Amino acid sequence: MNTRRLVLATSTLLGLFSLATGCIAPDAGQPDEDFAEGDAADMESDALATAGDALSVTKTVRVVYIVPSDATRSDRAPLVADAVEHNRQLWSTYGATFHTEPIVTVQSTHTTEWFLTHVPGNGAAWYWLGNACVEAGTAYPEACTWDPDHKYILFLEVDISSANPGVGAAANFGAAVMPQRNINKIENGQMRGIGAIGHELGHTFGMPEPTCDSQEPTKNIMCSGAYYPHNRLNDLDYPYLFTAAHQPYFEESPSDLFDIAPGQVLKGAIWKTQQGMDLNACAASCLADSACSTFVHFGTTCEFKGGTLSNTWSISGYTSAQVKVSKNGTEIKEAGPLATTAEAQQVCPTVCGIWSNLPWTESSWTGQWWSTLPGQMSVCECDYNPDVNP
Repeated sequence: MNTRRLVLATSTLLGLFSLATGCIAPDAGQPDEDFAEGDAADMESDALATAGDALSVTKTVRVVYIVPSDATRSDRAPLVADAVEHNRQLWSTYGATFHTEPIVTVQSTHTTEWFLTHVPGNGAAWYWLGNACVEAGTAYPEACTWDPDHKYILFLEVDISSANPGVGAAANFGAAVMPQRNINKIENGQMRGIGAIGHELGHTFGMPEPTCDSQEPTKNIMCSGAYYPHNRLNDLDYPYLFTAAHQPYFEESPSDLFDIAPGQVLKGAIWKTQQGMDLNACAASCLADSACSTFVHFGTTCEFKGGTLSNTWSISGYTSAQVKVSKNGTEIKEAGPLATTAEAQQVCPTVCGIWSNLPWTESSWTGQWWSTLPGQMSVCECDYNPDVNP
């Protein structure tokens, strides 16, 4: 992600948007140390996007780094930009590649105390969130107004522990707001701090709080805390991303997440049939079902079937599909010809890697490899949800 620094003199912009709804963020009960969500209802009720919807990226994620006039640190825009990119690359691995605009730095004329005590609405514990929105509005007037064409990630160099000691981050008004506590975690290399960004961004897409302990075999993108970076987008997330309103944020359509075989019919048993669907809608429906990884489509009929694309009948007019990344997190990736384990140890960690050009990387190679065509092609086994997850 490129970094662009924009220094802006700010002022009190209470007229920019109204927080007269009663509070900055609703009562979060007993939040944990990483997350406390505001109104996570940035959720459209649209049906899953179909092939007729625009598939080009026309909506973006905007990132703002906000520095009070008396801040002790004002140099961490590149750091948080990298952390956003870390999440972007993880989302991309699972078929939801969003675009970010260059990060903008807002050098505020207001002090840390102002962010904690100035009244943008009701709820003193959340003044910092509302005031971060006010200052972000000097760069982007649409920020924190449920902007239909952008999501916002705001990083605020303010210690909020005196106002809201149990909160590490929050989301409301279409914006994820990350205070200094979370920036510190990122700087210290704590993966849960990096993952908190994707968690709060997920709320801006309407994703609800997860119940992580019961999720098997994978943890969804909202289980960032102790699980990041071994959580992933899954059937709990895709229905919120591939709506008509949200599809334009992503490079992929639902069918792009599948290997497609025209003229082929899976030999497995049919276990669910739906009518009135094109191929893309069928793919979206499969993504939203934890039990579905393969389907057959013909006409406007969608059949969830067992089997694999290596075992099909050839029948004109039918199309079979198999999800590209296994829903249990395991994927086999081609690596070119490998002759020895020593060679595999050099090649497979890169083949299985998700992240590039970032300070935080981690190999997902399981240590397993084999040759599919001796002397011509070998594969590496990658596991993006290893059993060592807590």
